[in-house]
Amino acid sequence: MEAWAGLGLTHSFYGGWVGGVVALSEHRNVWETGFVLRGEATLGWYDANTNTPNVGDVLYNNGSLLFGYRQKVGNGLLTGYIGVSYESHDNDDRFAAIRGLEGGVRGLVEYYTQIMPTWDFYGQASHSTAFETTFLFARSGFKLADKIWAGPEAAFFRNEDDYRENRLGGFVRFEQAFFGNGITFSGGWVNALRREDDDGWYATVNFDFQFR
Repeated sequence: MEAWAGLGLTHSFYGGWVGGVVALSEHRNVWETGFVLRGEATLGWYDANTNTPNVGDVLYNNGSLLFGYRQKVGNGLLTGYIGVSYESHDNDDRFAAIRGLEGGVRGLVEYYTQIMPTWDFYGQASHSTAFETTFLFARSGFKLADKIWAGPEAAFFRNEDDYRENRLGGFVRFEQAFFGNGITFSGGWVNALRREDDDGWYATVNFDFQFR
């Protein structure tokens, strides 16, 4: 299996996440063609951005359990998932459009490939019917030195409240940085696409683990 855990900060959010993918194929190898099982969870707090008195930061959490199939495509891996998810916003503003607990169905597609020995690409697209949440992400890395990669990344987020944002930034990844596991630092600019929302910044650290 492979797993990950991370922490993130923006001008209006702070929190953490965990996740993992388990191979269900005959050889129990997450890097080969076969069925996989994916689980994810997030916990954090964000600015409610409201004029309602006595409304503080919103406690937010979500989780999903997805069943998928992974296919080797040349030097890459293409995986499609479908499963269940939930999202919870503990918002004291009773007029908020995004409030309470909602469950739904989530689909996710991801693709990773090594274009050249010194150049790779990762992309992900997902949508959950829980608060109609859409997330798109892409990252391209270049090998700077042995086990050190860096490059640009971009993301898009939207939910049923029509909150929308773009992110544009960069990352540096250190492979096998500790006990054979990797660590990635990233950061950049958050561009809110509605006039009433503020632009800002983001910074994350993510740990990845390989279990063979």
